[in-house]
Amino acid sequence: METKEQLLYFFLQGKISLSQYDYKFLANLQTMVHNDSRVTSNQSDLFDRLISKYNKQLVKQGIDGETAIALPWKSVIVQSTPEYTGATVMIVDDDITIRVPFNKTFISKFKEIPNNTFHWDKERKRYIAKFSTTALKIAVTSLDKYFPSVHFCENIQSILADLKQYDSALFWNPTLTLVNDKLMIVAMSSVLADVIGDMEINLEPMTLYNLSQLGIAIDPALVEHDPFLKFASERVTYVEASEVASIIPMILGLGTNKILWGRGLAHGTIGKEIKELLSSNGITIAGNPRISSPTDDELCMCISIYDSGPLASFVCKMIIIKDSRPIEVK
Repeated sequence: METKEQLLYFFLQGKISLSQYDYKFLANLQTMVHNDSRVTSNQSDLFDRLISKYNKQLVKQGIDGETAIALPWKSVIVQSTPEYTGATVMIVDDDITIRVPFNKTFISKFKEIPNNTFHWDKERKRYIAKFSTTALKIAVTSLDKYFPSVHFCENIQSILADLKQYDSALFWNPTLTLVNDKLMIVAMSSVLADVIGDMEINLEPMTLYNLSQLGIAIDPALVEHDPFLKFASERVTYVEASEVASIIPMILGLGTNKILWGRGLAHGTIGKEIKELLSSNGITIAGNPRISSPTDDELCMCISIYDSGPLASFVCKMIIIKDSRPIEVK
């Protein structure tokens, strides 16, 4: 072999067992070499590192690693600049595009972002999504962890400049809080306002409970000194096994006398203790939410050892039991 291009071609012939990400990088590099006859200095350095990484396999093919690294590029080597080492985000027509250099960690983590609408465009070598606030947020918040620089087009820079005025905002989701010593639901949409209508807003447990059912958060400062108000305001409450008795009056106080029996309670002493405690206070077990929903249309609280993620439509509140009691070894 006389050039790095020939070695690159050899790497992609199937004689070297490459990882998925290394193969993708080398395939993209070959495309760039073929189309543009250029290689960035960073790409050249990474190729040399891969030669060292796969040296044992190369030796078995009769290729010495040090000799391979010393081979020259026939293509022009372009000094890497922010244009090639950083990310670039642009609005093009009705799309948002993200162009980034190869980064194995970024590729893996980017796929895991919830509600990510970006897809990889193989032809244009970039991520593309229809313009939306969700896509823009992902593009703005997920790149600087993996790349030394992120460049935004003028349109996006203008949008971000307009958003600066909201930097001091404390709430971004509907939340009950105090504004000038008056209770007010902030960050509320017109649809939610119509649903609430003339509902009286106060710091009574049932009021907070009903607001929580509408997806309205309660400012922790309003309930931090009252356990019942805190319990009523939460969709999910975590309780120590040793303190379950303390929430029984709260469950009853919110008009509930049925409990769904969640995961982890069917066996063991904790489930038995809790079931006896509920039964002695007139609270019945309505069923298992993993098997079936309640037979009637009412919403039920659910008690469980495990956090099952988003609540089912018929679960109005989840109570997660934690057991931090030391294990007694006999």
